[in-house]
Amino acid sequence: MDKQLLYTRQEPCPQRIHQQFNTCGIQLIEIPLIQVEKIQVGFPKEKNDWLFFTSANAVHFFDFSKIDPATKIAAIGDRTQQALMDYKLKVDFVPSSFYTEIFLQEWLAMYPDKKQKILVPISCQSRHLIKAVLTEKGYEVNELPLYQTIFPEASKMKVRNFFKHAFPLDCALFASPSAWKNFYHELKENMHNYSNLKIASIGPITTKAIEQDHFQVSYQPDTYNMSALFSLLLKEMS
Repeated sequence: MDKQLLYTRQEPCPQRIHQQFNTCGIQLIEIPLIQVEKIQVGFPKEKNDWLFFTSANAVHFFDFSKIDPATKIAAIGDRTQQALMDYKLKVDFVPSSFYTEIFLQEWLAMYPDKKQKILVPISCQSRHLIKAVLTEKGYEVNELPLYQTIFPEASKMKVRNFFKHAFPLDCALFASPSAWKNFYHELKENMHNYSNLKIASIGPITTKAIEQDHFQVSYQPDTYNMSALFSLLLKEMS
């Protein structure tokens, strides 16, 4: 019997990945558990020395026509960096690890001048770690909420129907804390049917959210991106 893997990202799974899972006897079930929505905000008039991008969505929703060309740009995550490069923008700083704590440690070591002003485009559900750490150290940091994530109503009904009929599920894949929270909200009423469910997480931030709800993560790649997670699941679930 084929194994069942729930894919929960908003972006459709690439067809070649679908085919690889099918070849390995793994059926991919796609139910997007988050949807990104742009929100209307006023752009700050102050000049900034740095822009810190932590997601590709923040890049896509940001109005680069309003910034000084001399503003430096930092990126966390390979998809974030690629999104900036797609806009033909120079990325001045990328950490050795796509993890906010490492980013802060390495950036602070390289740029100790506390007179620098920093703007951080974020989602409404973002952690405020960058602002908290840098403000405490004396930097001027402003956040700019650009988007929010919601639980699509159609997906909510699909998940409820899935659990109602106790369809088999071997593993569920999560690439954000928001996706996990939406899934868990529906799962906790049906946990008796999914006691053996394995969970795959893209990286430490998502894993932390899962573990806070007392679930164990079975699969997390060493490199925190979807390509590495796909490779790990193909190896471990086949």
